[in-house]
Amino acid sequence: MNKYKLHKIPASIRISEEVYNKGPYQAMLIHKWADFWLENRILRKRIQGCHQKTKSFIDDEDVINNSLIFIWQNGEKTTSKNYQEFINLVLFPQMEIVGKKGSISIQIARIWLKKIGLVSQSRKKGIYFDGHEREDVLEYHKTFLEEMKKLEQFMPIFVGDEMI
Repeated sequence: MNKYKLHKIPASIRISEEVYNKGPYQAMLIHKWADFWLENRILRKRIQGCHQKTKSFIDDEDVINNSLIFIWQNGEKTTSKNYQEFINLVLFPQMEIVGKKGSISIQIARIWLKKIGLVSQSRKKGIYFDGHEREDVLEYHKTFLEEMKKLEQFMPIFVGDEMI
């Protein structure tokens, strides 16, 4: 019992009305939150909005592959603007996507670039790259290849169509 002498249900109703300006449903949620807290000593993780409701074009494997090919061909000159132009003027017409769904904004282009694993390069504003040219990655490649060369003697070699 608290210093205001309210039990959980009346306290939940009061909080619902005074804090949230809501009614009995919000009071029930507050009551459930309080019970969960008392049992677990943690707040319940919210899952509202965590699941994608609609399928985006960037979830399509062909869009991802064509996007990566475009980015590799442009190298370090890929910006969110020219990626947007590629999608709107080349890729969507190829896929016969027209009308309002046949274009994306520059903000969506940025989101798509991040979604396929590219990040903006801080040295050059607005340019995206996949990080395979970083010094630490190149050093790791050298180390990896040297290690594989040592281990190659222990690996089987398959020859011919039958892979014998």
